[in-house]
Amino acid sequence: MLILLSIILTYLNNLSTMVNNFMTDDLDDLLKELKQESQKTPYTPPAPPSLPDLKDENVNKYVLDNAAKLVQLGLLSVESLKDVVSQSYDAEEIEAFASLIRSVNESLNTVNKINIQNKKAETAKKLKEMDLQRQLPPSNQTNVLIATREEIIKGLLNKVNTSFQEAQYTTETIDVSAC
Repeated sequence: MLILLSIILTYLNNLSTMVNNFMTDDLDDLLKELKQESQKTPYTPPAPPSLPDLKDENVNKYVLDNAAKLVQLGLLSVESLKDVVSQSYDAEEIEAFASLIRSVNESLNTVNKINIQNKKAETAKKLKEMDLQRQLPPSNQTNVLIATREEIIKGLLNKVNTSFQEAQYTTETIDVSAC
């Protein structure tokens, strides 16, 4: 029994030495990796793109382009996160996801309002142009009559007299009793 006890103690001693060596080696490796990571160049985020020179002519396009990018990014985020959140039981994640959906919806509504406003402005401009064209006299009219009132009445009466003289009167009677 003493031999068995000494074998077990030797085995446990060897096992403990192996575990210590293994743990020490792993810890040493981990510490080396951490030191190497800290010596690497730190992460520098890419420089933000330069803002374009905004003027009255291109502000609308800039706003619409960036709004479209933002909405697209939001829609992609909703699509990629819906499976994760549907399997989650964390109330904060679900609330954050609902907030994301609400934000994307509001962004879409804003872009739609801008679109409707632009179409209304364009339609109002066309209507105003049509009103102006209707109010202005036609500029390509070449038949112009310059005369006094008496000359116009005389001309109209002559026209009526000639039409009466050209008309042919018949004395035939039409029998309507056959109908």
